[in-house]
Amino acid sequence: MASGGQDPHGSFAEARELCDQLSHLGGAAIGRALQRGDYLQDLLGRKTIPSLRSYLEAMDRASHIIDCAARPTSPNIGLGFGGGGVVSHDDSMGLVDLNLSKVGLYRSKEQQEGYYMKGSELHQLIKGQKALNANFLDFYLANPHEIPTELGGFEVYFWGTIYCSRNYDDRRSEKFIRRMFQETDWHSGRTWWTEGTHGIEDGRAAGFGPKDVAAILLS
Repeated sequence: MASGGQDPHGSFAEARELCDQLSHLGGAAIGRALQRGDYLQDLLGRKTIPSLRSYLEAMDRASHIIDCAARPTSPNIGLGFGGGGVVSHDDSMGLVDLNLSKVGLYRSKEQQEGYYMKGSELHQLIKGQKALNANFLDFYLANPHEIPTELGGFEVYFWGTIYCSRNYDDRRSEKFIRRMFQETDWHSGRTWWTEGTHGIEDGRAAGFGPKDVAAILLS
């Protein structure tokens, strides 16, 4: 046996199988494989080597996979807040492949009828939905071309992650969530997505109106 308890004959067989798969790929695919040396090393460490082509395809899809358990960005923006620590982060969705999932928006009946809602009341309703966390917001801001068109025209809130920060004015901690919205340069007509924050504690922040929607996972 080789050091570490590995069977050298087994490793050779795995390497030979991998090389055989490589020999059946085109030049472009081989180049992509060589750029993923760490993934090839991972393949060699497996007892059963999957189809290399399917493995590469999975790696290409990985750019659209959201790890809901990852630590999201903590903002230092808006509303007089100085930084933001995560106090609640819903990671129950695990890994979400946006190629296979449908993202939508949620508004309460009151919001749809043109009314505003308190943060605490809306939060209770949203708990019954699959609210997206801030990992999705980070992804969308880095990849604005991936933002679903149906989210345009709204201020989109990510209730799956709640932050708590200290207000410089009164030194009191306050809970808030992050949101994204579109801004427009009226001279050029160019539109882009940016982000902000919104307090969710009753009496300390404005309510949520008809254009304030929660990003949720539909399927």
